[in-house]
Parts: sequence; C-alpha cells; structure tokens
Amino acid sequence: MGRSCPKPPPVGEYIKNRTRMKRMYYYIFYTLYNFWEFVSSPKIWSDAKAALTICVLELFIVFTLIIYYKLFIDRASHFGEGVTLLVLSLVFIVGPNAFLFILTDKWKGIVKEFDSWPEKKNEKGRIIVWCLIIFVIVNLVIACNIPY
Repeated sequence: MGRSCPKPPPVGEYIKNRTRMKRMYYYIFYTLYNFWEFVSSPKIWSDAKAALTICVLELFIVFTLIIYYKLFIDRASHFGEGVTLLVLSLVFIVGPNAFLFILTDKWKGIVKEFDSWPEKKNEKGRIIVWCLIIFVIVNLVIACNIPY
C-alpha cells in the first residue's frame, strides 16, 4: 500500500488565515497610528510615523534572528555583517510598508474600520499589540547582551 499525501486545506481556510494575518498587521498599524495621534503635538504624519515604527520593529526582528543564528547555529558565520543585508532588509521592509500605508490612502480605510469596533475589543487588541512590541524590543536587548 502506498503512502497517501495529506489533503491540502480547503481554499476558504487558506484565504481566511491569510486575511486574519493581514488584519492583525493592519491592527498593529492602527494601534501605532492612534499612539502617534495621541502623543504628537501637531497631529501630522501619524500614518508615516506608524509605518516607520512598524519598519523599525521588523528590522529589530531581523537583527534578533541574525544574532540568534550567529550565537546558536554558526558562530563563524559572516552572515549579516555587510551593508548588503541592511540594504536588502530596508528594501524588503520599508518598500512594502511605504506602499501599503503611506503612498496609498489605504490607511484611512484601516483606521475607519477599526474605529468602528467596540471599545472593549479595541482595548484587548491594544494590550496584545503593546505586549508584542515590548516582546520584540526586550528580545533584541537580550539577544544583544548574550556573550559570545
């Protein structure tokens, strides 16, 4: 008897999961947008500040992964030591975020959609987003302080 391959998930589930991930990404933007609206004295460019904050957090994740790779997998590796990785990271992180949030007005629809959510649901979402942000920052700090 031959082996049977596992069935792929139904098309609806695949799209639903992708949509869920996209909505979570948009909610992070929404939370950061509201943060910048709250703390900025002239309330300008909050969309750009939120997108830039997302870029910085993504770069923190990339740098943390490189540090952990060099610490636990290949200490002699020169991976991540050149300008090339930094440029590629910036292109693949800043480019899509700039297009998604700044160069288009899509962010206005995102803010409008999440503003219509019930306050209790938004409060839970804000707590989750800020815990995630704190986790990313603390993880980078810990990774940078692990002795070689």
